Amino acid sequence: TQLPEVRVGFIIDGPWEGNEETLKVTREEILVLTRGEFDVRFLPEMTIEADWTVPGIEAAIDRLLKDPEMDVLITWGLITSDVICRRESFPAPVVLNVELQGIPYVPASDSSGVTNLSYVTWPI
Repeated sequence: TQLPEVRVGFIIDGPWEGNEETLKVTREEILVLTRGEFDVRFLPEMTIEADWTVPGIEAAIDRLLKDPEMDVLITWGLITSDVICRRESFPAPVVLNVELQGIPYVPASDSSGVTNLSYVTWPI
């Protein structure tokens, strides 16, 4: 049987020497977690290293969200995660401080309370 194909996009805040290793580890973990369930694809054109600015990050987010080939968007970086958390319902992996940033959070359910908005607070 053919597994469902899932194309994953990444947006990173900006150039940094640790980006390649972070992406490598993230991709490896995704493949381990989805093995046997999905055919996960990481296309180079769906990995964007932004320019450390909010306008540059917003442009990268807009580009990938408009791409009909992208199924899952992962934002890697505090700025990128902050920018996307202020949108309606998109995933963001790392949030520094939900109170300070004004990120949606519902203590009773320990969740964002927003459909499809998932994040990890840092430090964990």
